[in-house]
Amino acid sequence: MRTLLGIGMALALAAGTAAGAADEKFDAKKLIGKWQPIKSKKGEDKSKKSESMVVEFTKDGKVVLTDGAEGKEVKIEGTYKLEGDKLTFALKVLGEEVKDTVTLTKLTDDEMAGKSKDNEEAAFKKVKAKPEK
Repeated sequence: MRTLLGIGMALALAAGTAAGAADEKFDAKKLIGKWQPIKSKKGEDKSKKSESMVVEFTKDGKVVLTDGAEGKEVKIEGTYKLEGDKLTFALKVLGEEVKDTVTLTKLTDDEMAGKSKDNEEAAFKKVKAKPEK
């Protein structure tokens, strides 16, 4: 149950990754990859608390949110689309589809940030690939 609550919060954070710079266009290629929350909707530092939470955007328009310890992970899958500064996604949560659109305020190679429709802020950092041994 705690994991589901965490997933719900992550969805809110993912949704919160938007709303601000009017009609600014972002490079969709920079969105591709794995992201971890570093700042919540309420401005809390999430860098240590959210180490197990990852949101992954793939080049084929899929999004996967993973949370929990290895072997006990919960995954939520869906689709996304980035048009200009609008990030639209649809996720399957407990058998129901959740749709939302957010507006990005920042998208670089390493950082993503924005505000939700309710003007709540969130920020993410890109997860760097671990070097192979």
